[in-house]
Order: sequence, then C-alpha cells, then structure tokens
Amino acid sequence: MIHKHNLLKLFLYLISPIFCANCHAQSNKELKNSGQVIAKSGETITGLNIINPSGPCIVLQQVSRVTIIGNQIGPCGKDPNYDVGIFIYQSHNLQIINNHFHDISSAIYALENQLGKLLVEGNHATQIKGPFPRGQLVQLDKYSGPEIILRCNISDQAIGGYLNIDGRGGPEDHINIYKSSGTAISPIMIINNKIRGGGSLSGGGIIAVDGGQGGNVIIKNNILIDPGQYGIAIPSGNNIEITGNQIFGNQKSWTNVGIYVWNQYKNTVCSDNRISNNQINYINKKGVSNPYWDSGNCGEINLFNNTLKNLAITQKTWDINFSECRKSLKR
Repeated sequence: MIHKHNLLKLFLYLISPIFCANCHAQSNKELKNSGQVIAKSGETITGLNIINPSGPCIVLQQVSRVTIIGNQIGPCGKDPNYDVGIFIYQSHNLQIINNHFHDISSAIYALENQLGKLLVEGNHATQIKGPFPRGQLVQLDKYSGPEIILRCNISDQAIGGYLNIDGRGGPEDHINIYKSSGTAISPIMIINNKIRGGGSLSGGGIIAVDGGQGGNVIIKNNILIDPGQYGIAIPSGNNIEITGNQIFGNQKSWTNVGIYVWNQYKNTVCSDNRISNNQINYINKKGVSNPYWDSGNCGEINLFNNTLKNLAITQKTWDINFSECRKSLKR
C-alpha cells in the first residue's frame, strides 16, 4: 500500500539525486527566439523563446533522456486538441524543469508510455486556453510506470480570468491523470504544486484517476485556490492517497465541492483509497459549505484527520511558499 511511509521516504531519497543533480535554469541567460522544436534522444533544450502558430511548440515522439529547462513556451498553435506547449508521445526518461508556459491549450500533454520516468518540476503556466478536452497544466493520458513526479509547479489562471475572448475554454482540470498509473512502490507523485483560477462546470484542480483505469497516485501538500467546480477528485482508481492539501473555493456560479470520491465508470476498480490531513474551505454555488462528498461506490475510504471547514484557508493561502520548492522556483 502507498501509505507505507518509510518505503516511500526511501524511494524519494533514492530518486532525488537522479532527477535534480542539474535542475536549475540560468536565470540571467538571454533567450533565443525559436520556432517548433522536435526533440532528439539525449538532447537538452534550454534558453529558448519558443513560438509556433501552427502546432505544438515542442514535440517529443518516441525519444528518451530529454531535458527541457529554462524556456519560454507559447503561444502555441491554433488547434485546441493538439496545439499544446509540449506534446509527448511514447517517450520516457524526461525532465521538464523551470519553464514558463503561456497562451497554450495545455502546457504538457503526455500520451502512451508504460516505462515512466517523467519529472515535471518548477514550471509556471498562465493563460491556459483549453477548451475541453485540453485545458491542463499537465495531462497524463495512458502514461504509466515508475518515477513519475509532478512537483513544485504553478498553474496561475487567475490572471485574465477563465474565459477566452470568444467565451470558450480556459482551464479544465489543472492536473489530469487519465487512464494512467504509477506502481505500488513508485506511485505517481503530485506534490507541492500551486493551482489558482478556473471556472469550468465540469473541471477543477487535480483529478486521479480519470477514464476508469489506473491507480497508485499520491496527491500531497498542494495549494488549490478557486480551481473550478471541484478541488481534488477521485472518479475511479485504486491505491490513491490525498493528503496534506489546502483547498479553497469561494462561492461562484460553478463551485461545488472541495474533494469528492465517485466511481463514474462501469466495470472499473475504485478501492483502497485514503484521504487524510487535508484542510478545506469550499463554498458551493448555493453559498453552502461543501468540503467533501463520497458517492459510496468506491468501497470504504480511509478518511481521517481532515479539517472540513477551515476558515483560515482563503485566497491569501496562495502566498505560502513551500520551502521544498525554493530551488525549483527560482525566476
């Protein structure tokens, strides 16, 4: 089970030097203008201002050992289904670190991999346009395996509001784990991220596992401020832990619930999930506190030590800086 904390600490200790030995961008480096970049195995992509009006800004297709660090990425493309900041297909052993994304349908879309080894750390995204099915800081789509870590990233969509000029789009699920899994001893880690803004009637902050297949995910110590209809969600999946998060939702026409558990897919597993030590202050569209909802179709939830009406959690909670992220978030 993923709540074997000693095993988890050992795992994080072992992988941290591998991922972060050289993970800091040169802040004083002048960026070079670039069009679309097609990554090659073993390559480092850095110091670029990447704009592509006709498609994804960076494409990784069947490559490995690629590092993308310290770039400005966007605007990217016109087709909202595929014109993302970084498009990843059947690629693994990747590091995406300290980049700034803006004016993109989604920042990072990773598709079809079973080998894992993906680090997304210290990135900052604004002006996520969507529309659905895009609209994410990160979406994993049938992207599974060990050593998948999303940490110390910022998705700040409060700037400019939710809707585009044409009245469509914006962030859907800031982080979406779709039909994807970690392993029992190396779960997908979504930790120390900050998420703000969104007005989707269906989307929200962090969702695991969407699509009805997947599991082995830890969602830990994230800050979510007005992220959308919900804060954090389990719509299916097994061995998912939600712990130590701070979640705030002010009354909006789209707000619903801080955390929910609800198996939305037939003939899929939804079990062995754990929710603990979260602080929630979420007001639904009717003006009623609605921190947590369990549909009852995911088995018994290991639910303990959550504060379900913490009035200390407000928009100002956004200003908290994680000490663990100081090195990652230098700008």
